[in-house]
Amino acid sequence: MAILHRAWTFDAAALSRRVTSIVRVGGAQALRDAARQIVAAGHDGTAAALAELRFDPEWIAEPDDTSSRTVESVVIILASHLERAPSIAGHVSLRRALFDLGWTVAGLDLLYRGRPLETLFDVSRDPELARCIAGINQYGGWIPRADAASLRRRFDELMEPVPVKDGLDEARAMLHVASLRAADLFVVLD
Repeated sequence: MAILHRAWTFDAAALSRRVTSIVRVGGAQALRDAARQIVAAGHDGTAAALAELRFDPEWIAEPDDTSSRTVESVVIILASHLERAPSIAGHVSLRRALFDLGWTVAGLDLLYRGRPLETLFDVSRDPELARCIAGINQYGGWIPRADAASLRRRFDELMEPVPVKDGLDEARAMLHVASLRAADLFVVLD
């Protein structure tokens, strides 16, 4: 099974405000209702993002003993905010090359996996929201725009040539698109 890297841009602050507002107004049920409306609307970009995130119709089913469906609802809302960005297809060989050039494991993990997705909602400190998003990190991570800019500068400052050109060009393209769109990145490595 191949490991795939996928990336999108989005406005993390706008998403956090939207999800927080939905939870504050109507709780977990409002999250599920918003997710169902998004799926029913069937917008092409959202549907494509959900397909890549392995959407399952169970995500919008009524809660049961095994799941409240709130994490999946937040992922659906997130998908409605996503715009495709270049991914790093040559990530394995690039990772080795960057590690050999002195990149730390933490720096590499930020590039490929991003920060834990739940940290996107840290500002709200809402206990109900914390319950709703528990487990969301399994769906991906995010790279704040400031971190993306820092990573891009780090690529630009590489003194030695990186022997893996494809992965390097793809990573630069991903970070460049985030800069052009003045956006954060949502990344998935699975």
